[in-house]
Amino acid sequence: MQAEFADALLRRQANEPDHLKRWDDGATAHRFGVYRNNFSVSLIDALQDIFPVVCALTGVDFFRALAREYVYQHPPNSPVLVFYGEQFADFIDAFEPARALPYLADVARLERRWLNTYHSADCQAVSIEQLSALLHQPQQLEQAKLTIAPACQWLASDYAVGSIWRAHQPNSDVTLQDVVLNRAETVLLTRPALEVQLHTIESDAGIFLDRLRQGCVFSEAIEGLEFNLVSLLQILVQQSALTGLSVAK
Repeated sequence: MQAEFADALLRRQANEPDHLKRWDDGATAHRFGVYRNNFSVSLIDALQDIFPVVCALTGVDFFRALAREYVYQHPPNSPVLVFYGEQFADFIDAFEPARALPYLADVARLERRWLNTYHSADCQAVSIEQLSALLHQPQQLEQAKLTIAPACQWLASDYAVGSIWRAHQPNSDVTLQDVVLNRAETVLLTRPALEVQLHTIESDAGIFLDRLRQGCVFSEAIEGLEFNLVSLLQILVQQSALTGLSVAK
């Protein structure tokens, strides 16, 4: 019964479920249609709250039409709507009317990761003294595994997604007209306290972080890469984004 109700709720042209009856035996089609519309509107509203920059880039009418299509193809699998929209960026990639804004999907990826960072669990961070001690032992450093906090997320894009995002923040000194849209950027998200911080980092630094999260030891993670390691490590420590140091046996 519940599965039938949910299926009818998520199909735009479906009739109300056969088992659905009013207490006075009256017609249910209109009431069910109102309920279905309210249900979809609540999900569209949630997506608009989660992806405000995407909405600003497309305009409200376009965004809500896009979101409506997404809602019917990707219903939520959790009652907690703050986690809704994990597939929204991929959906935008395949949405033909959005092709005129090739950076839009990556902006959505950044906004989704921003929210994931905000809601990630707190972890005990590595101190600058602990990291400094390891850096002064080159042999141990080579075999060290650096654990990145779950709240720390990053995104490599062919477009200036970080600058686009900044241009849409209150009191920003960046305007969209200032942004070279097709300039590649790698963006790092951290949350040292209760506020998410956004940093633009070198592309090789993003690859280094990818490898660390995959479990590579330091020497494997940094192999073949050229970037300012000191600058990246400073960010990670200052932003409480480094949560573990261990030396592989």
